[in-house]
Amino acid sequence: MWEESNFPPIEVFFKLLKKDDWKYVSLGNEGHNDIFYCEADSRYHLELIKKGEGIASNVPFYAYIVPQANRGVWYYKAYLEKDDLKLEQAIEITMLDEGRFALPTPELGCYNSTQLSLPSIDGGYAYYVKDSQKWKLLDFFNFQNIWEFQRSDFDKLTYFLPIFKSEEEKKEFDEWVVQKQSEEEVRKRLSKAKDEILPHLDFPEIESASEWDKGRIYLSKVLKELLENFRKPVE
Repeated sequence: MWEESNFPPIEVFFKLLKKDDWKYVSLGNEGHNDIFYCEADSRYHLELIKKGEGIASNVPFYAYIVPQANRGVWYYKAYLEKDDLKLEQAIEITMLDEGRFALPTPELGCYNSTQLSLPSIDGGYAYYVKDSQKWKLLDFFNFQNIWEFQRSDFDKLTYFLPIFKSEEEKKEFDEWVVQKQSEEEVRKRLSKAKDEILPHLDFPEIESASEWDKGRIYLSKVLKELLENFRKPVE
């Protein structure tokens, strides 16, 4: 996926993302896109295609920007997309002064969610499918040890969420839960999961979540445990 995008090598791009100083250049010609050049190495740049101006369908990765303003400070939100998949959390590019921008490291995000067909269990659950497009996007932004604090956040998140080997395994698992696990057993595990998860709520994405979203995280944790049982060989 990355090689098809014609972006610089991923290791180099990580180094560029660590730089605070990016120079903004507007080509000013109709039909061209604005570009953020990295002053550390002018060979590499991040091209931002403005949404609504005719994005080519054969571009594997592209980004578009939305201008924002907050208390007099101008900044842009850059969204990364591949085909119909968009990274859920935007990258904020803040204007430092004329012609200079700060590009922070992206935040953790982009996981799947689904409903589970248990009538008395309200809500869905969040999960990852290994090697899926979302997994690869998350891998690009968060799995690298270059950002230790994000590595820690990812480890916390995977404590709660099941990680499936494929969509087929996820489908078989959902059917197994509905057919083989009693709803009473799932509810008991949910009650226990709440007690186990509470000490981990220093993770901002969970601590600030609504009660419905927290319920989804609790259910995800229960299903993560059940996934281990599902994978055990039948004796």
